[in-house]
Amino acid sequence: MSPKTTLIALCAAALLSTPLAAKMKVQSQHQAGNNCKQYKTYSWLPVRTVGKTGIIDDDPTASPIIREAVNRELQAKGLKEVPSGGELQVATAAMKETSPHTDALIYGWFPEYSTTYGSYWSTAQPVMTISSYSTQGAFIVNLIDAKTKKSAWIAMAKDTVDRNQAKSKIEKAAAKMFADFPPKKP
Repeated sequence: MSPKTTLIALCAAALLSTPLAAKMKVQSQHQAGNNCKQYKTYSWLPVRTVGKTGIIDDDPTASPIIREAVNRELQAKGLKEVPSGGELQVATAAMKETSPHTDALIYGWFPEYSTTYGSYWSTAQPVMTISSYSTQGAFIVNLIDAKTKKSAWIAMAKDTVDRNQAKSKIEKAAAKMFADFPPKKP
């Protein structure tokens, strides 16, 4: 499976498994036996976002936010960005999905006269539905060893997002992802 296909599959899995109104969930994993402390430089691959129109490389809105958040975390860990030829290649993917939800179904009680029984009785009928939309987001960072072309470390964050929170959520996700980087055990 290609790295692009892997990222898309992970994003889709993240969205499908995110419960509503949950706190941000972050997971990370590294290649067994790989010492992530050995890396000193990194280079960027195109930042990928997945939307209604498909995969977008280096989206002008999302890419700068993602690059800034990941750069901040990697540089805080002592890694240096180089234009090309880094020991690590940084691959990222982000996607969101909006889905409708029924929050409440309000019933009204209506009296009706029964000609069969000769009495009044009440029936419940829905009179109003209250609905909303929630947006689930997934953000993945994959650090690929440039020599072996294998993932050295990967992390995924998933949470609910809205347009006004995108930057702060990505920054928070990146900080949580890299909290335990490099892993203590190779």
